[in-house]
Amino acid sequence: MPTRWRLLTRSPTGRLAFHGWLTSRLLLLISALLVAWTSGTPLPLVFSRWDVAQFAAIASDGYTELTQAAFFPGLPALMAAGGMIGLPAWLTGTLLALVASGAAAWALYRLAGGGGAGALAVWGWSLAPMAVFSFAAYSEAPFCAGAFWAWELARRGRWGWAGLWASVAMAFRVSGLFLLVGLGIMALMQAWHDRRHSLGRAIGLRAVGLIGPLAVLAAYVVFLKLRFGSWLVWFEAQRQGWGRAFHWPWQAIINTARAAGIGAAGDDNSVMFLAELLVYLIGALLLIWLMRRAWRRWRAGGSQTLRRVASGPTGPRQAYTSSHVLGDLRGSSPSGSDEPSYPLAAAGLVGSSWLALSCQVWLMSLSRSLLIWFPGFVAGAVWLTEASSPQQQRWHRVMAAAILLASTLLMLWWANRFFRGMWAS
Repeated sequence: MPTRWRLLTRSPTGRLAFHGWLTSRLLLLISALLVAWTSGTPLPLVFSRWDVAQFAAIASDGYTELTQAAFFPGLPALMAAGGMIGLPAWLTGTLLALVASGAAAWALYRLAGGGGAGALAVWGWSLAPMAVFSFAAYSEAPFCAGAFWAWELARRGRWGWAGLWASVAMAFRVSGLFLLVGLGIMALMQAWHDRRHSLGRAIGLRAVGLIGPLAVLAAYVVFLKLRFGSWLVWFEAQRQGWGRAFHWPWQAIINTARAAGIGAAGDDNSVMFLAELLVYLIGALLLIWLMRRAWRRWRAGGSQTLRRVASGPTGPRQAYTSSHVLGDLRGSSPSGSDEPSYPLAAAGLVGSSWLALSCQVWLMSLSRSLLIWFPGFVAGAVWLTEASSPQQQRWHRVMAAAILLASTLLMLWWANRFFRGMWAS
C-alpha cells in the first residue's frame, strides 16, 4: 500500500472521509439493486441508462454518428479496452467510476486541508444530490479525479504533474476547458509573484503544464475534422442532439422556468428543470462569493501579501490548508505562509462553467456540473468546521448533519430516477 494512502487511512479524519465515500457508493449500489429487483429490469440495463448507452456504442463501433462527437473519447476508449478482456462496457465504466470517485475524494480531502474540513468536504461531495453521476458509467468521476488532482498539484507549483492530470480530465469532458481557465489564472498569479525568475520565464515554466490538456483537445478536434469533415463538428453535435445553441442567459432562464412549470402546467420532467434553476442560483452565489473573496484579499494585502510560490526544492515547504485554495474565510492571509490563495482562479473555473452552461436554449447539465465545482464543497466544509465558541460548534454540527441527511435523501431520489430510466439531467 502506498505510503500516502497509509497515512490517509491511519488518520482519524482520513478514515472518516473514506467512510463517507464508501457509504455513498454502497447506498447507490443498493438503490440500483432495489430498482432492478422491484421493476424486474436486468441489472445491466439499470446500469446502462442514458449516456452510458452512448459511451458503450462508441466503444463498440466507434464514432459512427455525428451526435456522438459530443462525447469525448476517454471513457469509450477505456470501455473498449475492458471489452478486450471480456468486460461489458457498463461494468468497465462503473468500475472506473468507483476508482476515479475514490481518487477525486482523496484529492478533495487534501484540497480542503485535511482534518475535519477535508472529511466533511468528502462527505458532502460523495452524498451530493446528483452523486449518481459519479457512480454510474459517466465521465464525471474520472474528470473530477483529473481536475481535482490537477488543482491540488498546481497550487503546490508542481505544474508538470498538474498538466498530466489536467490532460486526463480533458480526455473525458469538454469541461476541461473550464479547468484550464482556472489553472491559467493560477499560473499567472504564481508567475507574477515568482522572484526567482523573470516574468516571461516564470510564465513559461508554468505554461508547460497547460500544453498537455491543450494537445489532447487539439487531437480530438483534428480527429473529428478527419472523421466528419468539419472543425465545428462538436458544436453541430450539441445542436442536433440536444438542441444546444447560443442564447442569452435571460432567455435560457425564461425557457427553463416555463419548462419547470413556473407559471404554466408542468410534466414529469419539470422537477429537473426546477433543479437546474436552483443550481444556477447556487452557482451565481458561489461565483459572487469567490469574487468577493478575491477582491477582499487584494484590498487587504495587495500585491505585497501575495508572494511567490516557494514549493520547489529551492524554497521552504509550507503547511497547506484550505485557505490556499480559497483564501482565509475571515479575510486575513494564511497564517505563517508564503503561499498565495487562489479565489480568483477558483472563480475562473466556476464562472466559465456557469456562464457557458447559461448560454443555451434552456439550462441543462448545470446540476451535474455542481460535482465539478469543488470550491463550493471546500468553502462549506471549512465554514461548518470553524467555530468561535462551543455553542457555535454545536450549531455547526447540527447544520452539517441536517445538510448531509437532506442531501442523502435527495441523492437516493435522484438515483432512483436515473436507474429507472427517467430523465435525471
